[in-house]
Parts: sequence; C-alpha cells; structure tokens
Amino acid sequence: MNAPENITQPINPAHEVLMKSDSALCVEDVARAIVGKKPTKADIKPVAKLLKELADLGLIEMEPRAGGVPFYRLIVASESLPTKTYPPETLRAMIADLEAEKDGEPSFLAPEDYEMPPADPELLASANRMLCDRLEAKDAELLAQAKVVVDLRDRLDALTRRSLEDIDLLTGKNHKLHDEIEHLRSELASERQARQQDQADAVDVKDAAVGYLVRVTKRKPRYVTQPERARDAALAAVRAGAGRAEVLAVVPVGVARRGAEWRGSAPQTKGD
Repeated sequence: MNAPENITQPINPAHEVLMKSDSALCVEDVARAIVGKKPTKADIKPVAKLLKELADLGLIEMEPRAGGVPFYRLIVASESLPTKTYPPETLRAMIADLEAEKDGEPSFLAPEDYEMPPADPELLASANRMLCDRLEAKDAELLAQAKVVVDLRDRLDALTRRSLEDIDLLTGKNHKLHDEIEHLRSELASERQARQQDQADAVDVKDAAVGYLVRVTKRKPRYVTQPERARDAALAAVRAGAGRAEVLAVVPVGVARRGAEWRGSAPQTKGD
C-alpha cells in the first residue's frame, strides 16, 4: 500500500515526529522526541504501539539496521504507481476499529479497500546486503575453523612421524646395547675360563714345598716339615718377644749327586 498523498495532518504523535524527520528513527528516538527527555521503558511501550498502528495503516516502513534494531520512516508515494488515499476521518475510524479488535471480534477491510503494498526496492536491497554479509561472515568463520582443523591435523601427523622416528632410534640403540652386552659377557666368560685354566696349571707353593724354614730375628733358622708346626713356631717366637718371625717354604730346585754335578728337580705335589 502506498502512502496517501493528501494526508497532511498527523494521525498520532509518532506520525508527527516522523513527518518532521528527514531520516529513519528507532522507537527510542521517536519516544525521546515525544517526551523531550531520555525515555524509560514506560515511555517506549506506548510509542511502539503508536508505530504499530502507523505500520498497520501502511504509513511507515521498517528499515533494518546492523544489530537488529528496527528503524522507521514514512513511506514516500510513488508517482509511477496508483495510490490509494484515505481522508483523515477514515484513517481515524480504521484506528478505532483496530483498537476494537483487541476487545471484540476482529474486523476486516472490504476487498475493494484492501491493497497489498508494493515491494520496496531499497528495503529488499538492504535485506539482501545484510544476508550476503551474514553469509560471507559465516563462510569466513567456517574457513577459519577448517584452517584450524587442517593445522591440528598437520601437527598430529608431524608428532606421529617424530614418535615413530624416536621409536626406531631407541630400537636401534637397544639392539646395539644388547650386542655390546653379549660381547662383554663373551669376553668375561673367556677371561674366567682362562683364569680357571691358569689356576689349574699353577702349582700351589704349599703343595710343592718339602719343608718350612722359620726365621726369627737374632736366632738360628729352624727347619720343620709341617706348615702348622711352622706357623706355631713363628707365633711362639713373636709372643716370646721377637719383633718378627718369617715362615719360608722350602721348594726343591735341584739335587747334586755323586756322579752328576747337578740335576734339576721337577715340581712335586703332595703324595708324590
């Protein structure tokens, strides 16, 4: 429905404020112009009611703004389209009918008096811009989230590869350490075997000895055949006041006999 061209008198205070304004106003702006101060919620509620009445009559249109706050302005009549006009008395009667609908049965305009308002190109363009902006913002948000997901996936892949490399490195070190341990064990076994062989081949001095010489300071050496008697003699000499007593094993080195100047003596063991 186009705005009536012959309405020069305001229908209500909100209509008067919009008639004097060159730009669209929100509900709070209209209420401030009416009450002359910063409006309260109690002031804004009746102003919203007045604006709804004007919108139902097709006298104003809503202009959406950023943030979802609606702004209202008078509908400017178009010269290229037929205009349906109403005298002020008819408009006031229509307002009275709208008020009566709240308490009784709803009343409707006659078919010949009802006319669908044409689409506002500026309003449609503004709505399309807002829709495009929201879609672009949503696309940008989804793109940013996708980039975050891709970045996290790349980081996870890198950590997985690094973990596998560390596992391979540790496995190689463990194999090398195991080989070194086995090599040391082999060398230790060989060393033990060699020592056991050396001990088996070596001749105990006590087994080779044929007697023992007890030598005490400032005394003549004493010869005994048993190691226990040699030990007891050395201890007895020390208890008697000697400063030192040594026990020396007598091992045969050779023998000189008549008819032969010297004959070496082979190592002997007990029982020979």
